[in-house]
Amino acid sequence: MGETIIEKIIRHNTGKAVKPGDIVTVNVDRVMIHDIFIPFVAEKFEEMGFQKLWNPDKVVLIYDHLVPASQQDDTRHFHVGDAFAAKYGMKNVHRSDGICHQLMTEAGYVKPGNIVFGTDSHTTTYGCVGAFSSGIGYTEMASILGTGTMWIKVPETIKVVIDGELPENVMSKDIILRLIGDLRADGATYRALEFCGSTIENMSVASRMTMANMAIEAGAKCALFTPDEKTAEYCNVTLNDYQKAAERTSGNLTSWDKVRNGCYGLNGEAGECIDILKKTEFQGHAFDPMKMVDELGDVLWYVAQLATGLGVTLEYVAQHNVDKLLARYPDGFDSEKSIHRKEYENV
Repeated sequence: MGETIIEKIIRHNTGKAVKPGDIVTVNVDRVMIHDIFIPFVAEKFEEMGFQKLWNPDKVVLIYDHLVPASQQDDTRHFHVGDAFAAKYGMKNVHRSDGICHQLMTEAGYVKPGNIVFGTDSHTTTYGCVGAFSSGIGYTEMASILGTGTMWIKVPETIKVVIDGELPENVMSKDIILRLIGDLRADGATYRALEFCGSTIENMSVASRMTMANMAIEAGAKCALFTPDEKTAEYCNVTLNDYQKAAERTSGNLTSWDKVRNGCYGLNGEAGECIDILKKTEFQGHAFDPMKMVDELGDVLWYVAQLATGLGVTLEYVAQHNVDKLLARYPDGFDSEKSIHRKEYENV
């Protein structure tokens, strides 16, 4: 049986396959604290006895809910937040730069496959780019600041398939409002909403953001959209970003072990791809492109591990290959040059 998006994200984060109901400890990629909660987070953090942040670069403090301040006491939040950021070396501090959830994605703090927590129920928003993101309280946030980890129960998934072209003047906000009306306010409590279908594929990232933002209104733990070309462009995802993410699930291997495991793994995944074609061509199975995509993802993982073991980046490998092909076929592919390729072996 295949995995849901949330199960894949958690597996890649922890290195272990999971199922709904499992209790697991995840490594947190990023956290967001906004101005309302920062005094409580700061107090609880020091009450717990922590002396430093687990990683100041992964903490984002955003002043937006109390900007401009509506009462004199609001300024206390700014003073406490600024002092906490200075004391613990936080550089990612935003004041009046925009709403926290838009900033987290637009400023590049969240990438596909990330696990992110924020002190706001609408942190589900970041699922628009394929991240597992959810709102938490200030005690949980203080614990993450000190440890970099968080325990969660793997949620069940409600798959929402939406196909077809939307009528004129019907937008993503209308879709999510209808869905909330159908599910009711508690219909998706502690579940992941996974959106797919042709309508979703044709949506902009901004439209997906609207839907993910409101998923909490049905009680959802998170909302998830499969990352695609639009996501990659929006998030400026690079091959090196993927390589770094893949490395986290490599285990404690030496460079030579990574080279060996990468080569062995590529051979195994090639067999998986061939098996899909064999079942399609000779055993009457319908060809499922997504199964091949899953195998392609596994191939990429082993390529990334092999590159890491060799001490090079994926972008270096890609550029090296492009340079080689351009030198070999400067005017495009030429069958004669391919046949007499020996002349180009020094390229």
